[in-house]
Amino acid sequence: MGHDPGEFPAYFNTVENLFTLYEVRNKLRSKLVMPMLNDKSKSLLARLPREKLDNYEEVHDYLLRKFRLTPQQYRDRFYSGVKKPEETYTLFGSRLKTLMLYYLESRKAASKDEMIDLLVSDRIKQTLPSKCLKHVLSTEGDKWLTPEKLTDIMDVYMNSRVDLTRNVTMSGRPTKPYLSGNEGLPTKQTSNKAVSSASMPEKKC
Repeated sequence: MGHDPGEFPAYFNTVENLFTLYEVRNKLRSKLVMPMLNDKSKSLLARLPREKLDNYEEVHDYLLRKFRLTPQQYRDRFYSGVKKPEETYTLFGSRLKTLMLYYLESRKAASKDEMIDLLVSDRIKQTLPSKCLKHVLSTEGDKWLTPEKLTDIMDVYMNSRVDLTRNVTMSGRPTKPYLSGNEGLPTKQTSNKAVSSASMPEKKC
């Protein structure tokens, strides 16, 4: 096992395939894995009770929780992954597949439709301006939005920005709201001079 947490899922996947291939019994699996762990992983396992150390699933889940990668990190590692000099292409492909599987699992995308929605939403977010993306990510929280919900939020956000721009002058002060028709127009008032001249009797020649 290496020191990069991003490689842990692929490592455990390879180990589990070997256990299945050689029909290793469950009670032996954790004992075979622990000597191969890096120093930090071993120090973390020192906190687990003895009965949990004998359970491979407990060891596996505990370490992945401690070195947990965010869903976005799984996705980014998948797209930025390159073959290492010591890797065969078979191992490289397996590592990429494992990263994608962990990404889908972290996003709870199990069905074909959910996977398609997730990939479409990811692609839409890659095209967003930074401010709009921050707004979307803060709205998402720990979950992800389907393309329909995502685009609705984006349209509301973008429209609100357009309206705000329209209602602000170059000096930064709000302008008067747009009024249709003659609403809001000043009423005609007769000046004092006009009133006084109108009230004076007409001179006769």
